[in-house]
Order: sequence, then structure tokens, then C-alpha cells
Amino acid sequence: MIPLLNFLKKIGFLSAPSQPPETLKEHNYLLIPRYPPVDFGTPVCKPEILLERNRDIVDSLMEIVSNRQLFDEHYLPAMLRLANMVQLLPASATHHHRAKGGLLRHSLEVGLWAVQLAEGERAREVVIPQQGGIIDPRWIFAVFIAGIGHDLGKIVTDITVTDCQQELKWSPYLDGLYDWSIQNDVGNYLIHWQEGRGKRHVTISSTLINTVMKQDSLNWISEDRNDEVIWIHESLNSNPGETNNIHRFVVAADQLSVRKDLKSLVRLGLEADKSPGALQRAGSSSENTSKKLVVPRNNSSATHGNLLGQVAVSDVPQHTPSASDESQHDQLPHRATPARQK
Repeated sequence: MIPLLNFLKKIGFLSAPSQPPETLKEHNYLLIPRYPPVDFGTPVCKPEILLERNRDIVDSLMEIVSNRQLFDEHYLPAMLRLANMVQLLPASATHHHRAKGGLLRHSLEVGLWAVQLAEGERAREVVIPQQGGIIDPRWIFAVFIAGIGHDLGKIVTDITVTDCQQELKWSPYLDGLYDWSIQNDVGNYLIHWQEGRGKRHVTISSTLINTVMKQDSLNWISEDRNDEVIWIHESLNSNPGETNNIHRFVVAADQLSVRKDLKSLVRLGLEADKSPGALQRAGSSSENTSKKLVVPRNNSSATHGNLLGQVAVSDVPQHTPSASDESQHDQLPHRATPARQK
């Protein structure tokens, strides 16, 4: 048997371990469970790698934008800066997207699905060619920014991040989590949940949006007027004015993302989500509902494009949180005025 194994390795059929034996031993040692459990922290990841892990969303968004130059100049930098800021932080401690990387995934989903809902509604409207019925791409980008930034305040109000020795503390106002980790030689970081979180993040998200949207993008969407910038900040503060016509898409996309994740947790059989309240929030209540929510069943870009792009904002069921929910979601506001047209 041994000569056969050596022969297979020699011809390349079996490859030798890429890591030195000592490294493998150390790795296996760290994997051995301990009691009480030991938290070795969350690893730091390059923003590019994190986006690659969410490739289905990136590809779907690129297909919708359909302008590679526009995508590379504004959308891609915003997603990379978001990944730099939030890294693998969860979106909540015990509610939706609570696993590592949940905040980034949820934020990207809301950004993509808000754009899909906005584009889907535009496609159903009657457009008279003489009126030049083309939605300004700056408005669509504003929808995306409001979507990916809607929970950004959580990195200030909900979470505290330190190095594993708890000697260094990350300040989101100074640097992204990735930049802070690299500057301070932090390979793994610890996540600490703050008490009394509630909806406090809503008041902070707008103060952090420029860490995600670069200055060139801000100048681009405000070069003719400031409506889009105002709508972004109103949406992030969950206080839309009467003329705000992007907030409702963000709220609808947020509800879609939350409900999809809660349903996936129920399917995985996680006990924490088998309570009647969680089942109802996930759309699994025994009560009859007049409208059914259609959500993607997998992560393929085709599913995202074909299903979510056809869901009307008015068809999205309301996410009604219970008092125990960590994050509470607003009801959909009334339909606002149409977007700016060229």
C-alpha cells in the first residue's frame, strides 16, 4: 500500500499537504473544543475577498446597472468601502443575519433588492417617449446607497470591537475595521454586544454614510440638485419627507432580506427561531395571509434577478416586530412622487 501511495504522489494524483506538519498540528490543536469555550476572535479579511464571497449580489447588481464604467466608478468602490467598514460583523446578536458576515450580506441584499424593486416598478409604468422617461442613474445609485447604509449605525450603537487582548478598541469614526486591524497588527478581533440596542443605530447611520460613499460619488449625485442627498439622509434616519421617493424601496428590501434570513434559520432547525413570534416573522405562521412573499431559495444571480426584480413594493408584507426583536422595521410609507427624469 505504501509504495502505491508514493507512486500516486509522484505522478501528481495525490498532492502533499500544502502546509508544514507543524502548522497543521497547530491548526488542529486550535480546532479541539475547549470547555469553557474559548473565543479566538473573528479573522480580518481583505474587502475584495469578502465581495468575492458575495459574488452573486455583485454580479446581479452589475447586470442591473448595465454600465461597466458607472459600476466601477461608483458601485464597486461603495461595496469595497462597506466591506472595509463592517468586515465579518453580524447584523444582530440573536435575530436576523446573526452569523459572521451577516451585516455585510444583509446590507448588500438590501442595496441590491431596493434597486431591483425600483427598477421593477419603473418597468411597469407607462412611459411616453416624448417625455424622455428614463430614470436618472444618479437616483438609482442613491437608492443603492440608502440600502447598503441603512444599518451602518449598528457598528457604533450595537457593537464594540477590540483586539483579542482587549487592549485596543476600534473607533468606526476614524477608520474602517479592516484598516484599523491592519494598522494595529490585529489578526483577529472580538465582538462585544452593547446593552439597550433597540433602534439607536437609526440616528447614527447617516453620520457614517460618507465612509461608504466616496466624495466623487457624492459630487456626482448632487451636481444638479441636492434632492438625492437629502433623500439618502432622510432614509437613513427613517424620517422620509413627503417628496422622498427612495425610502419605501429600502424599507421593502429590508423586510425581504430579514424575512428570507429568518425563514432560512427555521429551515435549519435552529431552536432560537422556532418560537411562534419568530415563525410568524419568517412567514411560517398558521394564520392565512392575503399576500404571499416570494423570496429566492438559493444564492444564484438568476434567482435574484428573476424573482426579486418582479416583486412590487406594494406586494411586500409588513415585517411586524415583537417587543423582543433587536431591530424594528418601519412600515412602508405612502407612495411618493416619481423619480427625477431626464
